[in-house]
Amino acid sequence: CPSLLLTQEEQRWRFGTRAFAYCLGLAYCFLGLAVITRVYMRALDSIVRHSRKSVHRDPITGLRIFSERRIWNPTVADITLLALGTCAPQVSLAVIDAFQHIGQTSGKLGAGTLLGSTAFNLFLILAVCVVAPKRFQTKSIRNVGVYIIEVVWSFWAYVWLFLILEIWTPNEITLWEAVLTVAQFPLLVLHAYVQDRNWKYLSIPLRESDAIESSDMNNLHELANVSRSSKFAAMRELVATRPHNFRLFFFSSRAEDVDTSSRDNFAFLREGAETEHFSWKALGTAWKNQFYDAMTVSFFEGRGQRKRTPSTLQLLLHPIVSYWKVSFAFIPPVQLLHGWLAFLGSICFITWISYVVVALSNRINCVTGISSYVLALTVLAAGTSLPNLMASKIAAEEYDTADSAIANINAR
Repeated sequence: CPSLLLTQEEQRWRFGTRAFAYCLGLAYCFLGLAVITRVYMRALDSIVRHSRKSVHRDPITGLRIFSERRIWNPTVADITLLALGTCAPQVSLAVIDAFQHIGQTSGKLGAGTLLGSTAFNLFLILAVCVVAPKRFQTKSIRNVGVYIIEVVWSFWAYVWLFLILEIWTPNEITLWEAVLTVAQFPLLVLHAYVQDRNWKYLSIPLRESDAIESSDMNNLHELANVSRSSKFAAMRELVATRPHNFRLFFFSSRAEDVDTSSRDNFAFLREGAETEHFSWKALGTAWKNQFYDAMTVSFFEGRGQRKRTPSTLQLLLHPIVSYWKVSFAFIPPVQLLHGWLAFLGSICFITWISYVVVALSNRINCVTGISSYVLALTVLAAGTSLPNLMASKIAAEEYDTADSAIANINAR
């Protein structure tokens, strides 16, 4: 069996010792995938929250309305960015395995991992999403129509796989079948977007859930605090009927109607404008803080990043995960380019770890004789699904609805 690192010394080890060392390395890679998921989710949150600000005057009340509309549609972001990052280990592993077997019979690691991770998602991750919310906290699916579309397309994926592998060209995938398979993904994204926007005659006529994002509730409370006349009642009704991806701030055209909460909103808009021009000094400080956090025992929770006291287990794990945390600290801060560099950096690290996983799996197969397909269906499927498990758990705990957590499972 070929060596991995120590060319001569490694060959002298017993097969049992080599298998144990390779399994430890595999577990450590899976731990790295779990750690990088946090970085990836922060980058994704920064990308999705990127918005454009505009000012216009409402024709009903004559008030100036400062609106902030997100560039990314939440449904499209869930199906594309979130699903892409969390399934990057499986996709990278499958691509690497395919390149290693060009001109030969297809390798078993890639296909087996993809199949096993699907079962892992449907059962274990779905169960984690159910128990992840806090006690007495309910997370509902806001857009049931999008959920139905995702389920139908997921079922169709298995039917399509059966058609191309068993009916049309048994045990072989031709070029045109591969092209048609890839082409169906943008159709899924378009179909889900149409349903999310409730386009007439093209979407399922279902009523959305009454779940409202916490940010929208905060805006309603802010609006109630500045209400001074009946005209604001109409504005509250307007907010309630706005799509969920809007954040609205209302200001009277008269100076005496603008109170402290309105000035706070002005400050918010000013701070938002300043983040568009992230200075080099601020970039250096953010990057420095990343390395400081990686080398110290500091833990945060929630989207607000509130500091909390680490547990004994976390203190014991810190020396073990320090290598990964310091390595991932080289990824650019999420404040740079709205998180896109951090997003791409996370994908690069995930791909690199996946390459090491393939190398370790091949050695384990060689020294133990365990089938590559068995390894892929069990160990690799569970290990490479850790980013998806962590992302779904974070979404189920911290997001206001269950849409992202469920979409992360179905869109795969």
